[in-house]
Amino acid sequence: MACSTDDNANSINQVDPIIGSFQSSFTLTDETEDGQVVDISANGIIIFNADGTGSRNLLVTTDGGEPQESNETFEWENLSSTLNSSETTQNYAINGDAFTAVFTSTFSSLVLSEDGGDLQISMTRN
Repeated sequence: MACSTDDNANSINQVDPIIGSFQSSFTLTDETEDGQVVDISANGIIIFNADGTGSRNLLVTTDGGEPQESNETFEWENLSSTLNSSETTQNYAINGDAFTAVFTSTFSSLVLSEDGGDLQISMTRN
C-alpha cells in the first residue's frame, strides 16, 4: 500500500519543533517591587517535553552579583490551531504567558520572545 503525499506530510508535521533540550541564555533589565532597576542575565538548559511539561535549570546573575541556581518546572502548549512543524514561527503559551518562537530553517536554534514584553531567550538545541 502506498502513502499519498498528504499522508506523509501529516505524519511528519505532527511533532512540535520545540520539543527537546536547549542550551539557553538571555539578558534583560527589570524593576524590583521597590522601583530599583536591575540587570539580569541567565544561561543554562531548558527542556520542553512532548507531554506539555518542561523544566529549566539556569544560573541567574543579578547586577553582576554571584550566580544563583534557578530550577523550575512549567507547562507549555502550542497555540496554533493546526500543528505544522515545518513553520519556522510558532506561538506558545508557557505557564499561561504568550510567547513567539522563531526557529532557524534547520530548527537547530530559536529565539523565544515574550509577547508584549522585553524577554528574548536565545536557544540552541543540545
